Amino acid sequence: MRTIPIDDSPPLTPPTRGGELSNFLNQLNIYREEIMERIGIAASKMAKGNLFWYNVYVIFLSFLFALLIFLIGGSAVIIALLVIGYLVEGGGPARFGQEWRSIMLVCLGSLSFVVGLATLVAILRNIKFHK
Repeated sequence: MRTIPIDDSPPLTPPTRGGELSNFLNQLNIYREEIMERIGIAASKMAKGNLFWYNVYVIFLSFLFALLIFLIGGSAVIIALLVIGYLVEGGGPARFGQEWRSIMLVCLGSLSFVVGLATLVAILRNIKFHK
């Protein structure tokens, strides 16, 4: 079983030029791979050799990670929409009517689709059917 040290990862830096975009995406892919591996490692330590509990813990940990990402991403979307509403109203309090509801529905629906897809990939990658 391979363990991944937490502190040896390079810092995630956003791209500053067009050529660095591929490096940034590669860094994101490395972090995604590490998180998926860590879900499997944590589930195997919690299950202690029991295959059924390993799969239950993989699903549970993936769900918790997805919930965390959705809460962080969703709060960022809501805050951004509040700031936009504040600026549109000319510095006054934003009045969110029916038109804002559809915007929030699209933004949070897209976020939930992406997070759900990443969670499904993490579950499918870590689930085992036999020892």
